[in-house]
Amino acid sequence: MPPTIDFDQALIRVTSTHTKTKKPRLVPLSQYAAETLLTLWEARKGKKIRSLSNRLFLAPAGQPVAYSKVEWPFRQARKKTGIVGLWLHDLKGT
Repeated sequence: MPPTIDFDQALIRVTSTHTKTKKPRLVPLSQYAAETLLTLWEARKGKKIRSLSNRLFLAPAGQPVAYSKVEWPFRQARKKTGIVGLWLHDLKGT
């Protein structure tokens, strides 16, 4: 299991070295999110996914996912739904 995700308590523990304020944070997870992340983590351990990286989302070959691979589909979804003024970066705090 990744050391920063507590699946039993459904929390992500963000260390002070990974926050803008340099203060540690606890981020609660919904039951669905915790179960989904645990499934993803176990798939990596079972080598169904090629790389056991500290990054959560990886491309099939094990490299980090490029921002453009996420941003373009987000723009298309935003356009299709008619949402105006929402950017992918806006979601990082949600």
